Amino acid sequence: MANHRASSWTVLTILKYCHEHKLPVISAAGAACKTDPTRLMIGDISGTTDDPLARSTRRKLKLQGIANGIPVVYSLEKPGETNLLPLPDEEFEKGEVGQLGALPGFRIRILPVIGTMPMTFGNFIANHIIFTLAGKYLLLEPSKATC
Repeated sequence: MANHRASSWTVLTILKYCHEHKLPVISAAGAACKTDPTRLMIGDISGTTDDPLARSTRRKLKLQGIANGIPVVYSLEKPGETNLLPLPDEEFEKGEVGQLGALPGFRIRILPVIGTMPMTFGNFIANHIIFTLAGKYLLLEPSKATC
């Protein structure tokens, strides 16, 4: 539990520091329970939707006075229902399950992640950095149109 809180605090601290010092930074939302790489977007954290990790990060940043200005890779895919096996008793002995994950009742490490999705998020980040450094990048916001 302490490790999760420490890593969450570290990410928020880095994002806040970079934002306050006008240093370029980009973050990634959650890849868990996502399956469609065509639904990935890069946009301002204030525009993220359907992502519990992004929502949690956005709320914590807002409490620190940051409502926008941080680009993030996120998915427009709505999380589907996840049917996971019940946790063994020894997992409950490690701490409150609900305190360790972005979704109620699930530890982050047991949410299903298709192996290609974190890599795809990383490729989006690398692409963003390369094009930003080249001065050729345009930050796009998702379309309001529905398919």
